[in-house]
Formats: sequence, structure tokens, C-alpha cells
Amino acid sequence: MIHTVQCDNIKSEKADEKLVPAQWVREIHDKHIIGLEIIVKRQTGVLREITSEIAAQGIGVANIKAHLLNNEQAIMNIDIMIDSLNQVHSLVEMLDALSFVDSIRRA
Repeated sequence: MIHTVQCDNIKSEKADEKLVPAQWVREIHDKHIIGLEIIVKRQTGVLREITSEIAAQGIGVANIKAHLLNNEQAIMNIDIMIDSLNQVHSLVEMLDALSFVDSIRRA
């Protein structure tokens, strides 16, 4: 169990023998996979444009599935490898600004 140094539970002399210094990691460097669901207008080159924008942000793609919804729209489910939530927010903002993107959300 982790306690702060001010905690009453660890102020006894017996507790001193069992104390081990600990600290929280401030930054995580592991990649995490999250999913995005993107609905786009059906047109040539959309998949290339989206994956190019993802790569330009320094984000890797773990998986992509795409299929037509109707004659005018397609849906893409893309699993991306991110370092932080800021990276996701930035990417979503950038992709949402593209003229052929109708909607984007975390899947």
C-alpha cells in the first residue's frame, strides 16, 4: 500500500523499517491503441488523404476497416497508436476540418 509521508498510518517507529521510497511516473512513453470512427464522403483518394494526415502527425496505424454506407458515404474504423490524449485531440481536430469528413468520433 502506498501512503504519503504525512499519513498517520506510517508515523510510528515500526513503520520506518518497512518504508520504501516511491514516486509517480510523470510521463508515459508507451503507445496506446485507440479507435476512431470516421464517416466520409465517398470519393477517390479519401483513405490516402486520411492516412497521410495521420502519418504527418507522427501517429502509427494499427488497423483499418472501411466500407460503404450508401452511395454517398463510407465509414472507416481506424485504430491508431498514440502517446497522449493531446495527440488524439489534435488529430481529431485536424481530420474534422477536412472537407470530405462528415463526422469523427472515438470508437
